[in-house]
Amino acid sequence: MTGNGATATLRYEFSNGGSVQDIEYDPQDSDHVVACMNAAASHPAILVSTNSGNNWLEIVGTEGWLTRDVSFDPSTPGRILQISDDGQWAESLDSGLNWGALQATWPTSGSSMFLAFDPHVS
Repeated sequence: MTGNGATATLRYEFSNGGSVQDIEYDPQDSDHVVACMNAAASHPAILVSTNSGNNWLEIVGTEGWLTRDVSFDPSTPGRILQISDDGQWAESLDSGLNWGALQATWPTSGSSMFLAFDPHVS
């Protein structure tokens, strides 16, 4: 987007791929962006851009994730957490290129909504 949102340009499109849930900018690199989606079974749920969203890399291994939110760790460069709609957490230690589950799905009573790091505690 440019002009304070007056102009928008489509940079990524995948029909029936899912819906975007969150887009986060890396606090240590303004060109690095991670988007998460509630994805279709055959489509990656995590997308990474290293040029402010002009191009996107689909992250293999995240197909079908019901990703709800992502958050950059402000104290550890390259570390990102994601939470899925079912409460499962995953972590990336390489700026979003590879992800590993941190625990099994939680038996929740509702969907997960929000994820954030404490900015005062590393």
